[in-house]
Amino acid sequence: MLEIGDPIAAATDPAIVNYPLFRKALLAMTALWQPAWSYACAFRMDYWKAPIVPGAPVIRYNPFHIPWIAYLSPTLSRGFVVPPSDVHTEHARGGLLLSATEENFDPTNPEHLRRAQLLAETMISRTGDGADDDNPP
Repeated sequence: MLEIGDPIAAATDPAIVNYPLFRKALLAMTALWQPAWSYACAFRMDYWKAPIVPGAPVIRYNPFHIPWIAYLSPTLSRGFVVPPSDVHTEHARGGLLLSATEENFDPTNPEHLRRAQLLAETMISRTGDGADDDNPP
């Protein structure tokens, strides 16, 4: 886990949450630490209880929360030939980079949230790190 600063102490500029920057950061961390998987996500308390915005799906509680960009190592991506058609994929660092959108991720956009749900389900199935629907926090 990597944590930086105090999120309450200073406001963060939402313009930094963009695909080019997060793609570079995720791939740089992946190159240095060579994890089995990595991801960037949005988080909102109780996101699994009701749609975040009208028209969005309910995303079941999962360890990846509301992912919008993720990486699967060569081992985890081996044999992975049919990703959800709405999830963007590209080969990177020998593994697979997946993203819900190549735009700025908008947690109020039902389409972005629908794709984030697909990405979460993909990560659960590939990593084996599943949700505990009976015991969310």
